[in-house]
Amino acid sequence: MRIHIDLASHLAADAGIGTSKIIQVSPDPSYGEATTTNGQFLLPMVDGIPVTVNNSSYVLPIDGQDITSQIFAGLLARYPQYQSIYFNPLLRRVDLDDLDLTGTMTLNTALPGEVNAIPVSYATRAKVGRHSGVPATNGIVPNLSTLLPRNTRAPSPLDPTATFERPGLLLTKSIDLTATNPKGANDFMLYWKCYAVSTSQDISGHLSIGSTASQNIPALRSLVEVDQETAGFQVFLSIDEGQTWQSVQRLTQIAFCDYAPTIRLAFMSNLDTEIALTHFAVLF
Repeated sequence: MRIHIDLASHLAADAGIGTSKIIQVSPDPSYGEATTTNGQFLLPMVDGIPVTVNNSSYVLPIDGQDITSQIFAGLLARYPQYQSIYFNPLLRRVDLDDLDLTGTMTLNTALPGEVNAIPVSYATRAKVGRHSGVPATNGIVPNLSTLLPRNTRAPSPLDPTATFERPGLLLTKSIDLTATNPKGANDFMLYWKCYAVSTSQDISGHLSIGSTASQNIPALRSLVEVDQETAGFQVFLSIDEGQTWQSVQRLTQIAFCDYAPTIRLAFMSNLDTEIALTHFAVLF
């Protein structure tokens, strides 16, 4: 299930004016099915977590009784071995403060033509959406925190100066775990929800000239349902401030010997399409 929310009202609510208007509730579509989101955005549920949406439901503020808080409280309750949950709904301008938009990560990677893996530094390749450009007080556009498609420009005999392919990459800043446990945690489970992004062309054809004659079609932005662990999309966890990274699976336990007071997350895409990250969470 997912909730469709009016974008204009949500931007106003994020700026402290009014409330986010819920347009409709719909079932999750099949893989590959696209949903046009012009003028609205999607707030997805976690599969199997019951959340009631009625006239008293609200999106902002996030205060423990809102829809998002109910979703992730239900997710934590499903896994009683964990005591705490950190979640970022990517709905408010303050949610972007948890993202490191200038960060890099280093992974051991076998480059094309090489047998052995070597340390390779990857730079952030992502974007976030703000209403009307610069003013942060106008809020953010949800569903627009995205990983860019991979850069396929690679070295070749005709272009020997090109660098190797670069994936889309979005990193978080340090997430402090000590508020609920002074020594942090060593056992984690990650959750995320993402969509592929599809954008059509704006067509305004002359009445009688060319193949687009008499057509007037606006550009449409759509979110496409995808497998959350499709090949080419990876999520990483670091317990040592980004010195090392461990690949993780969705809703699968990962444990370490040492306790970590802080963690970092990284989302990497080697896909040919833009990937929108709608929200993510860490159980610990």
